Amino acid sequence: MATNVSEPVARMYALALLEIGRERGIVGKVHEGLMLLAEAWKDTGFKDFFTSPRLNKDDKAK
Repeated sequence: MATNVSEPVARMYALALLEIGRERGIVGKVHEGLMLLAEAWKDTGFKDFFTSPRLNKDDKAK
């Protein structure tokens, strides 16, 4: 899902989300969402959209 420097950060966020899932009893749903995101991240168009400096965060939120 992540590469180089961002990999430890991505792992940290994923683990935090899973911990929240455990606390709320929805770890399966959180895991499913993370797996869907990991699959979508393989698509270069999807990945480029979120990593492109040409689009500001407000445009990406739309």
